[in-house]
Amino acid sequence: MARPLTPLRLRRLRMWLVTVALALPLLAAALHLRPRWESLPWASGWALAALTLLLVLYNLRKKLPFLPLGHTARWAQLHYYGGVLTTLLFLIHLDFRPPAGLLTGTLAALFAATALSGLIGLALCRVVPRNLAARCGEIEFARIPAIRGEIAGRIEALIGEAMVETRSTTLGEFHRDRLLPFLGGPRNRLLHVVNSDRPEAELRRAFIELERYLDADERARLDELRALVLAKNDLDFHYTGQWVLRHWLHLHIPLAWGTALLVPLHLTLVHAFMGGG
Repeated sequence: MARPLTPLRLRRLRMWLVTVALALPLLAAALHLRPRWESLPWASGWALAALTLLLVLYNLRKKLPFLPLGHTARWAQLHYYGGVLTTLLFLIHLDFRPPAGLLTGTLAALFAATALSGLIGLALCRVVPRNLAARCGEIEFARIPAIRGEIAGRIEALIGEAMVETRSTTLGEFHRDRLLPFLGGPRNRLLHVVNSDRPEAELRRAFIELERYLDADERARLDELRALVLAKNDLDFHYTGQWVLRHWLHLHIPLAWGTALLVPLHLTLVHAFMGGG
């Protein structure tokens, strides 16, 4: 069933409609003018440089929130949807073909990587918080290692008690061979990023297989052990999601600044060659 249109989702839908409404005439005009207007690459290049500078300024705006330059949320919206239009203008400027030349190719690759990382980051910022909220609520990122240690300690104590009382080594061997590697740190990061159920399913299958070899006294502790192990899996899910949200900008921002720094050099060389010709 489709989710209801909340005010936030309605605002995002409206912004996407505005973006498409601007993008379609821009694309149509470029395709129409390309054969007739020789200066289109020149004009699109300057427009692209101006928009790139505007997008980069968003990072500076976040670092200077005290300046009276408008609400940061509005700058964020401008950055997101302006980035989509800028990417379209970038493709128009290239005439939808791979560029020639080392500098131009490097600049194009940087721009493409910046745009791709931005789109991925935007998707992550939309999806990951919702997935985290739906799974065990809110967990403070800084406390996750301590909570992981507490779970590992409780599991070790529980298995130790079971081995003393039952005089069986089955749970101890399961702990040594299957649980210790799992409890040593965050696991299954890639699968957690894509919100896969596979890690939990594999853990549940391992417990079903283990139960076949346990006696009645050992089975009495199995539910508690399973709950602790699944709690550790949920903790890994939270750790991965929050880590991605904290660190994806460490890729996006350097790419953006690299692009911005090459743009003036590119413009200077274009002017020099055109002036010389």
